[in-house]
This record gives sequence, C-alpha cells and structure tokens, in this order.
Amino acid sequence: MFDKDCLFKANFSAEKIAENTQLLYRRMGKLQRRVLMLIGSPAVDRYTYFLDTYPELPNRVPQRMIATYLGITPQALSTLRGKIARSS
Repeated sequence: MFDKDCLFKANFSAEKIAENTQLLYRRMGKLQRRVLMLIGSPAVDRYTYFLDTYPELPNRVPQRMIATYLGITPQALSTLRGKIARSS
C-alpha cells in the first residue's frame, strides 16, 4: 500500500504509474499461477513446466534449489529426472 502523499512527493507521471501498475498485475498473475500449480499439479507436470519456462536453468542451478522451487525433495526430483530420462 502506498501513501498518497508519498506518490505526490515522488513526482511520478500518470503514464509511469500506469506502467508500474500493469507490471505489478503481471507479476501477481505469475505468482497466482505458480501457487495454483504447486497446489494442484503433480510433480511431473511442475517439472516439465519448469523446463519449458526456464530451459537454461537446470544446467546452471543446483538440483536442491530446483526441487525447492517445485515444492519437492531433491531425492524426488532425482527420481523424477531419472524416469523422464528413461522414457525419452
């Protein structure tokens, strides 16, 4: 929440406020989709969505961080990756 006086002191133009508001709405939408995915999707779907969305990250980020992002244990992610590799 913003104080109206604070916004006036910052001297933002109406266009800049509208631009930042749209950016905030897009980020909130992404967060809502992620929360819904964590609640309602199986780990396989979450992992494949992660690979589609961030194809370069699995080679640059430790597996434990990816597992945390997906809401599963590193061991479960390892098992999942093995199953996907065997099925390909």
